Amino acid sequence: MVEIRPIYSDTFVHLFVTTSHDYTDPFNLDLSPQDSLIQNDTSNDQGKSYSYNFLNMNQKSQKPWVGVKRLRGNRIQVKWDTSHINPHLIHYCIVVNTRRDYNSLCGALGDKYGFLPPDLRDLPMYPFYPPQQSSEASEFLTSATDMDNDVVPRTNNQLNEILVGCLKRKTNYILTDLLEGRLYYFNVFIKDTTTGLSYPYVRTTLKYQTPKQRPNHLRDGKSFKVRLQPLKTVTLKFNINKPCTELSFYIMPCGGGAISYKILTTNHTLYEETMVDSLDMIKMAFPLRGKYFVTVSQAWEGEGQGLARMAEVYVSKKQKKFPLPKLPATTKIWEVESKRACDEVTVQWWASPDFRDNEYCFFLKEETRKQGFHFKKPNQCDLERSLQNDPYVTHSFCVQKNPTENDENLLSQRISGLQPLHVYVLQLILRRHNGKSLSYDLTYVTTIQKCDEK
Repeated sequence: MVEIRPIYSDTFVHLFVTTSHDYTDPFNLDLSPQDSLIQNDTSNDQGKSYSYNFLNMNQKSQKPWVGVKRLRGNRIQVKWDTSHINPHLIHYCIVVNTRRDYNSLCGALGDKYGFLPPDLRDLPMYPFYPPQQSSEASEFLTSATDMDNDVVPRTNNQLNEILVGCLKRKTNYILTDLLEGRLYYFNVFIKDTTTGLSYPYVRTTLKYQTPKQRPNHLRDGKSFKVRLQPLKTVTLKFNINKPCTELSFYIMPCGGGAISYKILTTNHTLYEETMVDSLDMIKMAFPLRGKYFVTVSQAWEGEGQGLARMAEVYVSKKQKKFPLPKLPATTKIWEVESKRACDEVTVQWWASPDFRDNEYCFFLKEETRKQGFHFKKPNQCDLERSLQNDPYVTHSFCVQKNPTENDENLLSQRISGLQPLHVYVLQLILRRHNGKSLSYDLTYVTTIQKCDEK
Protein backbone atom coordinates (compact mmCIF):
# COMPACT_ATOMS: atom_id res chain seq x y z
CA MET A 1 0.00 0.00 0.00
CA VAL A 2 1.26 3.45 -0.89
CA GLU A 3 -0.16 6.35 1.12
CA ILE A 4 0.40 9.91 -0.07
CA ARG A 5 -0.89 13.02 1.64
CA PRO A 6 -0.63 16.66 0.48
CA ILE A 7 1.38 19.03 2.67
CA TYR A 8 -0.08 22.44 1.79
CA SER A 9 -3.15 22.01 -0.44
CA ASP A 10 -4.99 19.44 -2.52
CA THR A 11 -3.06 18.23 -5.55
CA PHE A 12 -2.46 15.07 -7.59
CA VAL A 13 0.60 12.92 -8.33
CA HIS A 14 1.76 10.70 -11.17
CA LEU A 15 2.90 7.20 -10.09
CA PHE A 16 4.63 4.46 -12.03
CA VAL A 17 4.37 0.85 -10.81
CA THR A 18 5.67 -2.39 -12.30
CA THR A 19 5.45 -6.05 -11.19
CA SER A 20 8.42 -7.15 -13.29
CA HIS A 21 11.65 -8.03 -11.43
CA ASP A 22 13.61 -7.55 -14.65
CA TYR A 23 12.56 -3.92 -15.16
CA THR A 24 15.46 -1.58 -15.75
CA ASP A 25 15.54 2.17 -16.03
CA PRO A 26 15.04 3.06 -19.73
CA PHE A 27 17.59 5.84 -19.37
CA ASN A 28 20.23 3.58 -17.83
CA LEU A 29 20.97 6.17 -15.17
CA ASP A 30 22.58 5.48 -11.83
CA LEU A 31 20.45 7.43 -9.38
CA SER A 32 22.21 9.01 -6.48
CA PRO A 33 20.65 10.75 -3.44
CA GLN A 34 21.72 14.19 -4.55
CA ASP A 35 20.10 13.66 -7.96
CA SER A 36 16.84 12.13 -6.70
CA LEU A 37 13.89 14.19 -5.61
CA ILE A 38 12.06 11.06 -4.30
CA GLN A 39 13.68 7.63 -4.18
CA ASN A 40 12.19 4.53 -2.50
CA ASP A 41 13.54 1.06 -3.27
CA THR A 42 13.50 -2.04 -0.99
CA SER A 43 14.17 -5.70 -1.64
CA ASN A 44 10.63 -6.68 -0.60
CA ASP A 45 8.90 -4.25 -2.99
CA GLN A 46 7.46 -5.49 -6.26
CA GLY A 47 8.17 -2.20 -8.04
CA LYS A 48 9.50 1.30 -7.70
CA SER A 49 8.03 4.73 -7.11
CA TYR A 50 10.40 7.50 -7.98
CA SER A 51 10.99 10.75 -9.82
CA TYR A 52 14.21 12.61 -10.31
CA ASN A 53 15.69 15.80 -11.72
CA PHE A 54 16.84 15.00 -15.23
CA LEU A 55 18.57 18.36 -15.60
CA ASN A 56 20.98 17.61 -12.79
CA MET A 57 21.87 14.28 -14.37
CA ASN A 58 22.84 15.96 -17.59
CA GLN A 59 25.30 18.07 -15.68
CA LYS A 60 27.40 14.93 -15.19
CA SER A 61 28.17 14.85 -18.91
CA GLN A 62 27.24 17.81 -21.06
CA LYS A 63 24.38 20.18 -20.36
CA PRO A 64 21.97 20.26 -23.31
CA TRP A 65 21.79 23.52 -25.23
CA VAL A 66 18.65 25.64 -25.52
CA GLY A 67 18.29 28.94 -27.35
CA VAL A 68 15.73 31.51 -28.46
CA LYS A 69 15.74 33.01 -31.95
CA ARG A 70 13.62 35.91 -33.16
CA LEU A 71 11.76 35.34 -36.42
CA ARG A 72 9.97 37.67 -38.80
CA GLY A 73 6.48 38.79 -37.95
CA ASN A 74 6.93 39.16 -34.18
CA ARG A 75 7.54 35.45 -33.63
CA ILE A 76 10.17 33.62 -31.63
CA GLN A 77 11.52 30.10 -31.97
CA VAL A 78 12.82 28.00 -29.09
CA LYS A 79 15.28 25.24 -30.07
CA TRP A 80 17.10 22.65 -28.00
CA ASP A 81 19.53 19.78 -28.43
CA THR A 82 18.38 16.22 -28.98
CA SER A 83 18.69 14.03 -25.92
CA HIS A 84 21.72 11.76 -26.08
CA ILE A 85 19.96 9.15 -23.91
CA ASN A 86 17.75 6.80 -25.94
CA PRO A 87 16.76 9.46 -28.51
CA HIS A 88 14.59 6.93 -30.38
CA LEU A 89 12.37 6.53 -27.30
CA ILE A 90 12.09 10.21 -26.44
CA HIS A 91 9.29 12.67 -27.13
CA TYR A 92 9.48 16.33 -26.13
CA CYS A 93 6.84 18.36 -24.34
CA ILE A 94 6.97 22.08 -23.63
CA VAL A 95 5.34 24.34 -21.07
CA VAL A 96 5.09 28.07 -21.82
CA ASN A 97 3.72 30.55 -19.32
CA THR A 98 4.27 33.96 -17.77
CA ARG A 99 4.13 32.78 -14.14
CA ARG A 100 7.18 30.71 -13.18
CA ASP A 101 9.41 27.76 -14.01
CA TYR A 102 7.98 24.28 -13.62
CA ASN A 103 9.91 21.21 -12.47
CA SER A 104 7.27 18.74 -13.63
CA LEU A 105 4.45 18.40 -16.12
CA CYS A 106 2.16 17.48 -13.24
CA GLY A 107 2.78 20.87 -11.67
CA ALA A 108 1.99 22.70 -14.91
CA LEU A 109 -1.14 20.62 -15.52
CA GLY A 110 -2.26 21.19 -11.93
CA ASP A 111 -2.01 24.96 -12.32
CA LYS A 112 -3.69 24.85 -15.72
CA TYR A 113 -6.63 22.55 -14.97
CA GLY A 114 -6.91 22.69 -11.16
CA PHE A 115 -5.89 20.35 -8.37
CA LEU A 116 -8.23 17.51 -9.42
CA PRO A 117 -7.04 14.93 -11.99
CA PRO A 118 -8.00 16.36 -15.42
CA ASP A 119 -10.60 14.70 -17.62
CA LEU A 120 -9.42 13.18 -20.87
CA ARG A 121 -11.81 15.37 -22.85
CA ASP A 122 -10.19 18.51 -21.49
CA LEU A 123 -6.64 17.50 -22.39
CA PRO A 124 -6.22 17.29 -26.16
CA MET A 125 -2.62 18.45 -25.90
CA TYR A 126 -1.08 16.08 -23.34
CA PRO A 127 -1.83 12.38 -22.62
CA PHE A 128 -2.33 12.45 -18.84
CA TYR A 129 -5.10 10.28 -17.46
CA PRO A 130 -6.52 8.94 -14.18
CA PRO A 131 -5.33 5.44 -13.25
CA GLN A 132 -8.82 3.94 -13.14
CA GLN A 133 -9.39 4.47 -16.89
CA SER A 134 -6.89 1.83 -17.96
CA SER A 135 -8.37 0.45 -21.19
CA GLU A 136 -9.77 3.74 -22.49
CA ALA A 137 -6.64 5.60 -21.52
CA SER A 138 -4.40 3.14 -23.33
CA GLU A 139 -6.41 3.62 -26.48
CA PHE A 140 -6.28 7.39 -25.97
CA LEU A 141 -2.49 7.35 -25.62
CA THR A 142 -2.03 5.50 -28.91
CA SER A 143 -4.19 8.01 -30.80
CA ALA A 144 -3.03 11.31 -32.27
CA THR A 145 -2.70 13.25 -29.05
CA ASP A 146 0.67 14.78 -29.78
CA MET A 147 0.94 17.95 -31.80
CA ASP A 148 2.20 17.64 -35.36
CA ASN A 149 2.42 21.36 -36.05
CA ASP A 150 5.50 23.44 -35.38
CA VAL A 151 3.40 26.17 -33.83
CA VAL A 152 1.44 25.48 -30.65
CA PRO A 153 -1.77 27.57 -30.74
CA ARG A 154 -2.54 30.07 -28.02
CA THR A 155 -5.07 32.79 -27.26
CA ASN A 156 -4.52 36.42 -26.36
CA ASN A 157 -7.24 36.99 -23.78
CA GLN A 158 -5.40 35.43 -20.81
CA LEU A 159 -2.29 37.14 -19.52
CA ASN A 160 -1.37 34.28 -17.16
CA GLU A 161 -2.20 31.49 -19.57
CA ILE A 162 -0.27 28.22 -19.23
CA LEU A 163 0.35 26.41 -22.49
CA VAL A 164 1.20 22.70 -22.41
CA GLY A 165 1.92 20.79 -25.62
CA CYS A 166 3.84 17.77 -26.89
CA LEU A 167 5.81 17.94 -30.14
CA LYS A 168 6.80 14.27 -30.55
CA ARG A 169 10.45 14.24 -31.68
CA LYS A 170 10.61 17.83 -32.85
CA THR A 171 13.20 19.94 -31.06
CA ASN A 172 11.84 23.40 -31.85
CA TYR A 173 8.77 25.41 -31.01
CA ILE A 174 7.42 28.67 -32.47
CA LEU A 175 5.38 31.09 -30.35
CA THR A 176 3.28 33.85 -31.91
CA ASP A 177 1.21 36.78 -30.64
CA LEU A 178 3.47 37.53 -27.71
CA LEU A 179 2.53 40.24 -25.24
CA GLU A 180 4.70 43.32 -24.96
CA GLY A 181 6.89 43.47 -21.87
CA ARG A 182 5.90 40.04 -20.53
CA LEU A 183 8.48 37.60 -19.15
CA TYR A 184 7.99 34.15 -20.67
CA TYR A 185 9.18 30.90 -19.10
CA PHE A 186 9.96 27.95 -21.38
CA ASN A 187 10.31 24.51 -19.78
CA VAL A 188 11.07 21.51 -21.98
CA PHE A 189 10.40 17.99 -20.68
CA ILE A 190 11.36 14.65 -22.17
CA LYS A 191 8.83 11.82 -22.12
CA ASP A 192 9.69 8.15 -22.27
CA THR A 193 7.32 6.64 -24.83
CA THR A 194 7.61 3.16 -23.27
CA THR A 195 6.53 4.16 -19.75
CA GLY A 196 4.88 7.55 -20.15
CA LEU A 197 7.20 9.06 -17.52
CA SER A 198 8.37 12.63 -18.05
CA TYR A 199 11.45 14.41 -16.74
CA PRO A 200 12.63 18.05 -16.86
CA TYR A 201 15.15 18.59 -19.63
CA VAL A 202 16.02 22.26 -20.37
CA ARG A 203 14.58 25.66 -19.52
CA THR A 204 15.01 29.28 -20.54
CA THR A 205 13.28 32.65 -20.19
CA LEU A 206 12.65 35.64 -22.42
CA LYS A 207 11.25 39.10 -21.82
CA TYR A 208 9.53 39.99 -25.05
CA GLN A 209 10.01 43.43 -26.55
CA THR A 210 8.52 44.40 -29.90
CA PRO A 211 11.39 44.95 -32.34
CA LYS A 212 11.77 48.56 -33.33
CA GLN A 213 11.07 49.05 -36.99
CA ARG A 214 13.60 51.18 -38.78
CA PRO A 215 12.04 53.63 -41.21
CA ASN A 216 12.41 52.81 -44.88
CA HIS A 217 14.26 55.51 -46.78
CA LEU A 218 12.58 57.27 -49.68
CA ARG A 219 14.83 58.32 -52.55
CA ASP A 220 14.38 61.53 -54.49
CA GLY A 221 12.52 60.87 -57.73
CA LYS A 222 12.00 57.13 -57.04
CA SER A 223 8.68 55.51 -56.22
CA PHE A 224 8.62 53.11 -53.28
CA LYS A 225 6.12 50.31 -52.66
CA VAL A 226 5.44 49.06 -49.14
CA ARG A 227 3.53 46.00 -47.98
CA LEU A 228 0.79 46.65 -45.45
CA GLN A 229 -0.46 44.38 -42.67
CA PRO A 230 -3.55 44.70 -40.48
CA LEU A 231 -3.16 46.93 -37.41
CA LYS A 232 0.44 47.81 -38.33
CA THR A 233 1.92 51.12 -39.46
CA VAL A 234 4.81 51.48 -41.89
CA THR A 235 7.11 54.49 -41.50
CA LEU A 236 9.00 55.99 -44.44
CA LYS A 237 11.81 58.51 -44.03
CA PHE A 238 13.07 61.26 -46.34
CA ASN A 239 15.93 63.71 -45.71
CA ILE A 240 16.27 67.22 -47.10
CA ASN A 241 19.90 68.27 -46.87
CA LYS A 242 19.78 71.18 -49.33
CA PRO A 243 17.05 73.82 -49.64
CA CYS A 244 14.55 73.50 -52.49
CA THR A 245 11.57 75.51 -53.71
CA GLU A 246 8.99 72.70 -53.68
CA LEU A 247 8.58 69.19 -52.35
CA SER A 248 6.03 66.93 -54.07
CA PHE A 249 4.49 63.72 -52.75
CA TYR A 250 1.98 61.26 -54.10
CA ILE A 251 0.44 58.34 -52.20
CA MET A 252 -1.85 55.67 -53.64
CA PRO A 253 -3.15 52.26 -52.53
CA CYS A 254 -2.46 49.25 -54.74
CA GLY A 255 -4.84 46.41 -55.44
CA GLY A 256 -8.00 47.98 -54.06
CA GLY A 257 -8.93 49.15 -50.58
CA ALA A 258 -7.99 52.37 -48.80
CA ILE A 259 -5.02 53.56 -46.80
CA SER A 260 -4.37 56.22 -44.16
CA TYR A 261 -1.26 58.35 -44.19
CA LYS A 262 0.30 61.15 -42.17
CA ILE A 263 3.30 63.40 -42.90
CA LEU A 264 5.36 64.73 -40.02
CA THR A 265 8.79 65.96 -39.05
CA THR A 266 10.83 65.33 -35.95
CA ASN A 267 9.08 68.14 -34.05
CA HIS A 268 5.54 68.44 -35.36
CA THR A 269 2.90 67.03 -37.73
CA LEU A 270 2.59 68.65 -41.17
CA TYR A 271 -0.46 66.75 -42.44
CA GLU A 272 -2.90 65.05 -40.11
CA GLU A 273 -4.01 61.47 -40.76
CA THR A 274 -5.92 61.30 -44.03
CA MET A 275 -7.67 58.40 -45.76
CA VAL A 276 -7.25 57.90 -49.52
CA ASP A 277 -8.81 55.22 -51.74
CA SER A 278 -7.43 56.27 -55.15
CA LEU A 279 -4.70 58.92 -55.21
CA ASP A 280 -3.55 61.86 -53.15
CA MET A 281 -0.90 64.43 -54.15
CA ILE A 282 0.74 66.89 -51.76
CA LYS A 283 2.95 69.84 -52.55
CA MET A 284 5.00 71.72 -49.96
CA ALA A 285 6.50 75.10 -50.85
CA PHE A 286 9.98 75.93 -49.55
CA PRO A 287 10.36 72.98 -47.16
CA LEU A 288 12.87 73.32 -44.35
CA ARG A 289 15.92 71.16 -44.00
CA GLY A 290 15.59 68.09 -41.83
CA LYS A 291 13.97 64.69 -41.60
CA TYR A 292 10.48 64.01 -42.93
CA PHE A 293 8.41 60.93 -42.10
CA VAL A 294 5.42 59.40 -43.88
CA THR A 295 3.35 56.84 -41.95
CA VAL A 296 1.09 54.52 -43.96
CA SER A 297 -1.44 51.99 -42.68
CA GLN A 298 -4.54 50.14 -43.85
CA ALA A 299 -7.88 51.94 -43.54
CA TRP A 300 -11.29 50.39 -42.88
CA GLU A 301 -13.86 51.45 -45.49
CA GLY A 302 -16.78 49.43 -44.20
CA GLU A 303 -18.32 45.99 -44.12
CA GLY A 304 -17.60 43.93 -47.22
CA GLN A 305 -14.79 46.19 -48.40
CA GLY A 306 -11.31 44.76 -48.90
CA LEU A 307 -8.11 46.06 -47.33
CA ALA A 308 -5.18 47.44 -49.29
CA ARG A 309 -2.23 45.06 -49.24
CA MET A 310 0.27 47.51 -50.70
CA ALA A 311 0.83 51.25 -51.17
CA GLU A 312 3.04 53.30 -53.45
CA VAL A 313 4.74 56.49 -52.21
CA TYR A 314 6.76 58.96 -54.23
CA VAL A 315 8.65 62.10 -53.30
CA SER A 316 10.60 64.56 -55.46
CA LYS A 317 12.33 67.89 -54.96
CA LYS A 318 12.18 68.70 -58.67
CA GLN A 319 8.82 69.23 -60.36
CA LYS A 320 10.27 68.31 -63.76
CA LYS A 321 10.85 64.74 -62.53
CA PHE A 322 7.29 64.24 -61.33
CA PRO A 323 6.10 61.11 -63.19
CA LEU A 324 2.33 61.57 -62.96
CA PRO A 325 0.35 63.35 -65.66
CA LYS A 326 -1.85 66.26 -64.69
CA LEU A 327 -5.54 65.47 -64.70
CA PRO A 328 -8.15 68.23 -65.12
CA ALA A 329 -10.27 69.38 -62.21
CA THR A 330 -13.24 67.47 -63.65
CA THR A 331 -12.44 63.83 -64.49
CA LYS A 332 -15.91 62.85 -65.63
CA ILE A 333 -16.55 61.28 -69.07
CA TRP A 334 -19.93 61.40 -70.76
CA GLU A 335 -21.43 59.85 -73.87
CA VAL A 336 -23.00 61.93 -76.67
CA GLU A 337 -26.29 60.05 -76.95
CA SER A 338 -27.32 61.83 -80.17
CA LYS A 339 -24.38 60.17 -81.96
CA ARG A 340 -25.07 56.69 -80.59
CA ALA A 341 -25.20 53.90 -83.24
CA CYS A 342 -25.41 50.11 -83.31
CA ASP A 343 -21.65 49.66 -83.63
CA GLU A 344 -20.15 52.91 -82.34
CA VAL A 345 -20.40 55.56 -79.63
CA THR A 346 -18.96 59.04 -79.12
CA VAL A 347 -17.56 60.28 -75.81
CA GLN A 348 -16.29 63.64 -74.53
CA TRP A 349 -13.93 64.64 -71.72
CA TRP A 350 -11.88 67.56 -70.48
CA ALA A 351 -8.27 67.68 -71.66
CA SER A 352 -5.23 67.81 -69.39
CA PRO A 353 -4.16 71.37 -68.47
CA ASP A 354 -0.56 70.38 -69.26
CA PHE A 355 0.02 70.42 -73.02
CA ARG A 356 2.73 67.75 -72.65
CA ASP A 357 0.14 65.22 -71.46
CA ASN A 358 -1.71 64.62 -74.70
CA GLU A 359 -1.83 60.81 -75.04
CA TYR A 360 -5.15 59.14 -74.15
CA CYS A 361 -5.87 55.41 -74.08
CA PHE A 362 -9.32 53.78 -74.14
CA PHE A 363 -10.20 50.40 -72.60
CA LEU A 364 -13.66 48.84 -72.90
CA LYS A 365 -15.20 45.80 -71.20
CA GLU A 366 -18.58 44.23 -71.86
CA GLU A 367 -20.96 44.77 -68.93
CA THR A 368 -23.73 42.30 -68.13
CA ARG A 369 -25.12 44.01 -65.03
CA LYS A 370 -28.02 46.41 -65.08
CA GLN A 371 -27.41 50.06 -65.81
CA GLY A 372 -27.34 52.56 -63.01
CA PHE A 373 -24.71 50.90 -60.81
CA HIS A 374 -22.22 53.07 -58.95
CA PHE A 375 -18.56 53.15 -59.90
CA LYS A 376 -15.84 53.52 -57.26
CA LYS A 377 -12.80 55.65 -57.94
CA PRO A 378 -10.40 53.65 -60.10
CA ASN A 379 -7.24 52.26 -58.59
CA GLN A 380 -4.31 54.25 -59.95
CA CYS A 381 -1.45 51.92 -58.94
CA ASP A 382 0.14 50.06 -61.91
CA LEU A 383 -2.88 51.14 -63.87
CA GLU A 384 -1.82 50.56 -67.47
CA ARG A 385 -0.14 47.23 -66.82
CA SER A 386 -3.21 45.84 -65.04
CA LEU A 387 -5.49 46.94 -67.90
CA GLN A 388 -3.24 45.43 -70.55
CA ASN A 389 -3.28 42.11 -68.70
CA ASP A 390 -7.04 42.17 -68.04
CA PRO A 391 -8.64 39.30 -70.03
CA TYR A 392 -12.06 41.00 -69.97
CA VAL A 393 -10.91 44.01 -72.02
CA THR A 394 -12.47 43.67 -75.50
CA HIS A 395 -11.36 46.95 -77.13
CA SER A 396 -8.29 49.12 -76.50
CA PHE A 397 -6.46 51.83 -78.42
CA CYS A 398 -4.52 55.08 -77.83
CA VAL A 399 -4.67 58.48 -79.52
CA GLN A 400 -2.87 61.80 -79.22
CA LYS A 401 -5.11 64.83 -79.00
CA ASN A 402 -4.66 68.51 -78.25
CA PRO A 403 -7.62 70.85 -77.84
CA THR A 404 -8.11 73.72 -80.26
CA GLU A 405 -9.21 77.23 -79.37
CA ASN A 406 -12.77 76.51 -80.49
CA ASP A 407 -13.03 73.35 -78.37
CA GLU A 408 -12.66 75.22 -75.06
CA ASN A 409 -10.35 72.45 -73.81
CA LEU A 410 -13.01 69.81 -74.53
CA LEU A 411 -12.03 66.66 -76.45
CA SER A 412 -14.17 64.00 -78.15
CA GLN A 413 -13.55 60.57 -79.66
CA ARG A 414 -15.62 58.15 -81.71
CA ILE A 415 -15.27 54.48 -80.71
CA SER A 416 -16.30 51.97 -83.41
CA GLY A 417 -16.29 48.21 -83.86
CA LEU A 418 -18.79 47.54 -81.05
CA GLN A 419 -21.63 45.00 -80.88
CA PRO A 420 -25.30 46.08 -81.22
CA LEU A 421 -27.36 46.45 -78.06
CA HIS A 422 -24.38 46.04 -75.76
CA VAL A 423 -23.30 47.89 -72.64
CA TYR A 424 -19.60 48.61 -72.20
CA VAL A 425 -17.64 49.93 -69.26
CA LEU A 426 -15.24 52.61 -70.51
CA GLN A 427 -12.00 53.55 -68.80
CA LEU A 428 -9.95 56.43 -70.16
CA ILE A 429 -6.36 56.89 -68.98
CA LEU A 430 -3.98 59.80 -69.49
CA ARG A 431 -0.39 58.79 -70.17
CA ARG A 432 2.72 60.90 -69.55
CA HIS A 433 5.68 60.33 -71.84
CA ASN A 434 8.34 58.31 -69.98
CA GLY A 435 6.12 58.43 -66.93
CA LYS A 436 3.02 56.87 -65.43
CA SER A 437 -0.69 56.88 -66.27
CA LEU A 438 -3.76 58.12 -64.42
CA SER A 439 -7.37 57.23 -65.00
CA TYR A 440 -10.46 59.36 -65.48
CA ASP A 441 -13.69 58.29 -63.78
CA LEU A 442 -15.28 55.09 -65.04
CA THR A 443 -18.47 55.30 -67.07
CA TYR A 444 -20.59 53.08 -69.30
CA VAL A 445 -21.67 53.48 -72.92
CA THR A 446 -24.48 51.75 -74.83
CA THR A 447 -25.07 50.82 -78.45
CA ILE A 448 -28.52 50.69 -80.08
CA GLN A 449 -30.14 47.56 -81.52
CA LYS A 450 -30.57 48.40 -85.21
CA CYS A 451 -28.22 50.23 -87.54
CA ASP A 452 -29.48 52.96 -89.89
CA GLU A 453 -29.50 51.88 -93.50
CA LYS A 454 -27.27 54.01 -95.65
